[in-house]
Amino acid sequence: MTAGEWIGAAEEALRRAGFESPRLEAEVLAAHALSVPRDRLLPHPERDVPDLAVAALLERRLSGEPLAYVLGKKEFFGREFHVNPAVLIPRPETETLVEAVLEAAPTSGICADVGTGSGVIAVTLSFERPGQRWAGTDVSARALAVARMNGEALGAQVSWLLADGLTAFRTRSLDVVASNPPYVDPADPRLESDVRRWEPSEAFHARGGLSFIRRLVAEARRALKPGGVLAFEFGKGQEKEVEELLSEACETRIIKDLAGTPRVALATLVAGA
Repeated sequence: MTAGEWIGAAEEALRRAGFESPRLEAEVLAAHALSVPRDRLLPHPERDVPDLAVAALLERRLSGEPLAYVLGKKEFFGREFHVNPAVLIPRPETETLVEAVLEAAPTSGICADVGTGSGVIAVTLSFERPGQRWAGTDVSARALAVARMNGEALGAQVSWLLADGLTAFRTRSLDVVASNPPYVDPADPRLESDVRRWEPSEAFHARGGLSFIRRLVAEARRALKPGGVLAFEFGKGQEKEVEELLSEACETRIIKDLAGTPRVALATLVAGA
């Protein structure tokens, strides 16, 4: 079967299943099966596609598996990262977090990405701020293996630590702490069913929504140097509680994501706190 014929058939199957962008997804799957960029495939629809390979990819997508997992990759901040079900799929909201750190944090120093997952935060910032020394921590060995794979593939100078939170760091040893922590209560009905079904629950579930963030703030106050920066994501509707958590010892700013939702807390530790 030619690529053009397969794309047409896959598009129809995806449309019947209710996917929002069936043509685009069909083209992406065909390009992935042929190991060519999509823009190089489209001018040559007469190319044959490997029937078994594309059929398996389409079957996985039709089952509801996220496209990023089917492809095994996701772009973040202009770089391609390997992903699998051991890690959350990187999202645009986390780019807002990275941009906040780039704006506010010192250009050098010792920095930690807590709950690093696929490593996108630590790897990205290690390139964007080469004067900073980044470490990524995670309690999941499977997630840390993905982060290490990404760091090695991209040539990033990042240390990877199997550790719980900031327990691996000495008091007043860090200049920056960044995190996309778990912040969704397990009972929250707003969580998308695909996320609940496919992505690792330990990476987004937190008791009451804020249990991990409370701990992160407390540990960051210990580990950060005076004037150090803490930046983390939080969920919709958590803005006031996050501000209260940070009010005692930090100068805080709340940053909205591209959708206009308060999403990132950016805090500077006050000297003597």
